[in-house]
Amino acid sequence: MARCRSSRKGVHLELEPNETDLMRFMGKELRRLLEKGKEDETGVPLQSFSPTLQLEHDLEAEPCSLMGEMEQELILHRLNRIEETQADLLGGNEEGRVELLLDETRADLWLAYLSDIRLLLAEVIGITPLNPDPFSESDPDDWTLEMKMYEFLSVLQELILDVVN
Repeated sequence: MARCRSSRKGVHLELEPNETDLMRFMGKELRRLLEKGKEDETGVPLQSFSPTLQLEHDLEAEPCSLMGEMEQELILHRLNRIEETQADLLGGNEEGRVELLLDETRADLWLAYLSDIRLLLAEVIGITPLNPDPFSESDPDDWTLEMKMYEFLSVLQELILDVVN
């Protein structure tokens, strides 16, 4: 299991080989979807990654002429974050584990990266405002692979948050 601890130099994060593989795969999938135009395999837009689509469902929101430009800038920022974290995941020691030392800026970058991946999995799992916790009514033995991945990423994000705070 991933380990995270604090030191005077920053946040020490250790990932097992299978965890590193998962993080690489999810980052590649997120990059592919963002570059493709924020749609999943069925052509359905990924609402979590589109402020414009989110505003369509907010009755109190007032769209502005800059929404398209802001959305493109957000996508570029997310793609840059994916590239930086993917670079962190390359390499590793002889056992295949990755050990990172994250300063405050890198820790924030990783937390945002984990949030983005969790958003992607939330769409796949079907987490919505009307169904915020599909996990509570199911036995962990019955969870799908995506649910298990979501749980792992949630725990990893909390580990880093606990160390940062």
